[in-house]
Amino acid sequence: MKSRTKLKFDNHKSYVKNIVFIDGIPRVGKTALSSIITIYKKSEVLQFCHPLEHILPAYSLKHISKSFSKSYINTYFNEAIYNTFINRSLNIRKNELTSIYSHNSIKNYKKRLLSSDGENVIKRLKKTKNFFPFMSHDIMVNYFKLMNFKLNFRLIEVYRNPVDTVMSWYNRGWGTRFINDSKSWTLSLNYKSKLVPWYSAGYEKEYLKSSELERCVLNVIDLNQRSIKNHRKIGKNKKIFVMTFEGLQVNTVTIINKLKKFLNSDYIKNFKKYLIKARLPRKYDYGNTIKNKNYLKKNINTKLFHKLDKLEKAYVKNTYGIQIN
Repeated sequence: MKSRTKLKFDNHKSYVKNIVFIDGIPRVGKTALSSIITIYKKSEVLQFCHPLEHILPAYSLKHISKSFSKSYINTYFNEAIYNTFINRSLNIRKNELTSIYSHNSIKNYKKRLLSSDGENVIKRLKKTKNFFPFMSHDIMVNYFKLMNFKLNFRLIEVYRNPVDTVMSWYNRGWGTRFINDSKSWTLSLNYKSKLVPWYSAGYEKEYLKSSELERCVLNVIDLNQRSIKNHRKIGKNKKIFVMTFEGLQVNTVTIINKLKKFLNSDYIKNFKKYLIKARLPRKYDYGNTIKNKNYLKKNINTKLFHKLDKLEKAYVKNTYGIQIN
């Protein structure tokens, strides 16, 4: 019997040239930026990219092959963006970030309902100057794995003071929800018949033994450290725009002006109403961060607090040594 040749996954050439990821670890303020991204004339409707957020960790942890990961992700984005151009599978729930009703050109999306399916859509996609924004999580954590997929993308990376990030995780319930809540869509690992978030690979035992608040601290420190390490390796890159949540809050106009150049797109005329809805600009009070820090100092173990304190001081000093746009 003849032996079979081992086949590798592959995919059609990607026709998507204008993906823009709005990225950062969870709870760093990506939603604020995502809610105003369509103030830019060339912006398509915002989408989430859950498949990428599941494939990247699985590939990074060596549970799936490079050929499958690359093929699947490229096929996924080809299909997702194709569907955008014929208004298939888009969100029509009002008042949600990814709803077509949140876009400044709802009329264009309604017109697309009447557009025909087929090769003409591919031709239009290849010609479009529009960009396709996707809100993502943890791309910087697995950045070099993503580069293996050969996607054509730009990245807006958002950082936030890790103390405030921890408290946001804690207030959101992420110290227990990863384990107990079936509505947690984060990829999980099975460790001795208990669920832990994929980020906890390598310190699962410590994670489960820790308190609810300490789990949030462990994950936030780990994800930040991995992001920082990769970002420093990358250095300055014209396809990566780096910003802080605090900067967006206080210096909104400065940030959106810089993004105008990065995205190569002017604003729509009535963009200010989107800023008002997003409560931008708004005050940032470091005094609240100090309160959060004091709370953490009293409620987590000393060794873990020192790690967080060191990380926070590096953020305040110069954003971990990462150059901000």
